[in-house]
Amino acid sequence: MEIVMENPSRTKSRSSLLTGCRRHFRSGRSFNINASNIFDIGWGFGLSASGGGGSLVDGIGLIQTMLDRGFESIDARSTSLAPLNEAAVISGGMGAPSAISGGLEAFVPSCLAALNALRDSGLVPERITGITPIEAGPVNGILPVYISWQSNGEYILYDCDGAGRAVPSLTNLLFDFERIPFSPSAQANLDATQTLLNTTWANGAQAEAGLRDVIAQYGGAIGLAAWPQNGLQLALAALVQGTFFTAATYGQQTYALRSSASKLLDYLAGLAPNPEFKGLVWQATFNEIYRDPDGLANGYDKGYIVFGRNEIEPGIEYRMYYLNENMFVSRHVAFLGEFLSYVATAPSSISCYFSDPHPHPVLRCDRGDFIPYNTGDNDIIEALVGQQMLVGVTSPTGLLYSENVKQSFVTVLNDYFSEPPYGFEFGLSDIFPQIGD
Repeated sequence: MEIVMENPSRTKSRSSLLTGCRRHFRSGRSFNINASNIFDIGWGFGLSASGGGGSLVDGIGLIQTMLDRGFESIDARSTSLAPLNEAAVISGGMGAPSAISGGLEAFVPSCLAALNALRDSGLVPERITGITPIEAGPVNGILPVYISWQSNGEYILYDCDGAGRAVPSLTNLLFDFERIPFSPSAQANLDATQTLLNTTWANGAQAEAGLRDVIAQYGGAIGLAAWPQNGLQLALAALVQGTFFTAATYGQQTYALRSSASKLLDYLAGLAPNPEFKGLVWQATFNEIYRDPDGLANGYDKGYIVFGRNEIEPGIEYRMYYLNENMFVSRHVAFLGEFLSYVATAPSSISCYFSDPHPHPVLRCDRGDFIPYNTGDNDIIEALVGQQMLVGVTSPTGLLYSENVKQSFVTVLNDYFSEPPYGFEFGLSDIFPQIGD
């Protein structure tokens, strides 16, 4: 175990812009996650995660593993109920899928080892009794549920997260913009036999740089506990509230509509009442997927999906670019690829449903149903070329449209998509669409 004793100050939260359509609330009540609604939650994360946060098939598979092992229910607590003299941290796994064997439940003992190491270190003044997801996603949202359940109540689950969608960088999370220090933090290897404590990473940028070395040192994947917050900080922070409640609602409603393209399109349009989002919902033919070999070699998904609406816009194709998550959509001249215009970028969510004639049994779907696959499902998506797909641009939460947060997405887009064939050759200066105050 390595401990570097340099502890950044823990600062008070600051307020954030509240716009957009997702409700920012603290209900004062716990949300019960149970055997009847946990599938809805996983399916709903397929919508809310903007194409990231882990594979939908893997996330639903993790849920099925929990059900097979006797999961009945746990409560996801409102942050307004957080005890002032206790603390919560984000809990989850990081690393390349190729480094994980035996299923994603292999992350659970690793995450618990990291949590226990940080709690027992004394580096956090308050006793750590709670956990939150780092982001929304079929895996990154469900894994904390599994961890809390396996802890037998030792670690309470809170109904909030750091983005309301999945994000490609720790620098895009609201934890960072609330000036909540990333450390003290703890990491553990997948065998849960080694743990590492850190007190020097003050923010997401420093942690992202440092964690690359830790992940490599620990064989390509780790369990993580970080961003400690006491009850007052958790109650006041402008985080995204109702993570599991929202996913359950989305999942229940969209699963019921999975066989109807028109009804699903209407549902997606209804999630984005802001006038800036009008028209940013499409039914199209899935024409192609490009998977960047450099990204795959470095443990992340990067590339683009091509789709078109030949009967409505002949000669035009759309490209949806992804970096683990769906990051932007642009219009091009069909076949030539000549860039015409940007249509939508992160932080807005860009969610996709693909008609699948041979869905995985764990998804409980029929032939041809529309399924919210994520980039973690690209092996499945690649086989669906020629099928119909639905794309909807929505607001995950207005909190992401404050100036500093949205600029963090602009920075990531420019950093990763500045070279051909991605289209940001002249640089992106702002997001699309523009969201008014």
